[in-house]
Amino acid sequence: MEVLCATGVPVQTLHRNLFQGPHAHRMGDGFGQTAQQYDQRIAKLSGMPFSPTYKQNILQNDDEILDSGMTARAAALVRPLGAKAEMSLAYRLQVARFIEGISASDPQPVVTALQDFYPGWTEIQLLQKLNADTTITLTAVMAKKASAISKQRGVQGVPTLIRHLKGEPEVIDVGRFYHSPDTITGLIY
Repeated sequence: MEVLCATGVPVQTLHRNLFQGPHAHRMGDGFGQTAQQYDQRIAKLSGMPFSPTYKQNILQNDDEILDSGMTARAAALVRPLGAKAEMSLAYRLQVARFIEGISASDPQPVVTALQDFYPGWTEIQLLQKLNADTTITLTAVMAKKASAISKQRGVQGVPTLIRHLKGEPEVIDVGRFYHSPDTITGLIY
């Protein structure tokens, strides 16, 4: 996605309620082992590193709950700044989680990342905005739209890339770009 964003082509991101509310998972209920298997597959496909600290603090912590609600709300807050900003935010939050081993429920890395996009805002203001009813509603609307599109197109996984060329939507298999992300620019033409 970062490569597509860098080309200047319009990119719109939508987030789903993948690990929020009733879809949040407790590591001690077996999800830690499942996530570790997924992470190994993701690492093989994308080269994304998953640190021992992440495994210890998150995956092997029975009390840890994967709830991506705060991350999704942060994405909703930077969405008006464009997909490039959303990708930058996602990268920062992935480093905090997958490298530094910080819980997705910890607001500090989210607030710190958001301060780069909203430099005049205090931590308290950003926390209030993250938890505001308007942000929660906006995030839910985005998730509902993303779920509807996914259902309409018959896709279940994330990330999902849908190209709109001449008004016709087409689901693109992103897996073919993991080892050579620069080739994704061939989708533009």
